[in-house]
Amino acid sequence: MFSSQREKTLWTRVIFLVVLIYSTQALAGTLVKHFSERGMIDDTFFAAFLIVSLVILISGFVRKQKPLEVMTGIGVATVGILVLLRAGTDLEHRTHLFEYGFLSLLIYLAMSERRRVKGSKLWVTSIVVWLSAAMLGMVDEVLQLAIPGRGFQWVDIGFNIGAATATVIFLAGVDFVREKLKR
Repeated sequence: MFSSQREKTLWTRVIFLVVLIYSTQALAGTLVKHFSERGMIDDTFFAAFLIVSLVILISGFVRKQKPLEVMTGIGVATVGILVLLRAGTDLEHRTHLFEYGFLSLLIYLAMSERRRVKGSKLWVTSIVVWLSAAMLGMVDEVLQLAIPGRGFQWVDIGFNIGAATATVIFLAGVDFVREKLKR
């Protein structure tokens, strides 16, 4: 089923992150209120933004297994913080960029590992990653129809797809250049 232990680890992180995103939707409003009352939203959001952005940026250039595993672990934890802060604030829609940008990164890394071991075209990997992240983002919004106080929003799907698009374009671009330089 998996081409390597590394791919299995990455898919496990993908599943964990999706479960984290989906399972915290009902709790998010309560936690936002808690953090807002303590004046912690803006600082926490900014720190999480920096961490996730750096993880995605660095992941485009670092392909050694150990540093990559550490970075994806930090990224999962950081996205967990953002997920809990997402509802009921001006920052709500922007957290989708981090959640689905980082989810796209994990899926891309898992698919890239499979591509490395089994061989496939970069464009195929990129399309599969983009479609996977986009569909998971749509499921996220549909699930909100069943949660009191939450609702389906097309703009959130747009943010999810935008995050997936930007992440895939960046990572595939770096891989494309890397492959061209090897020739």
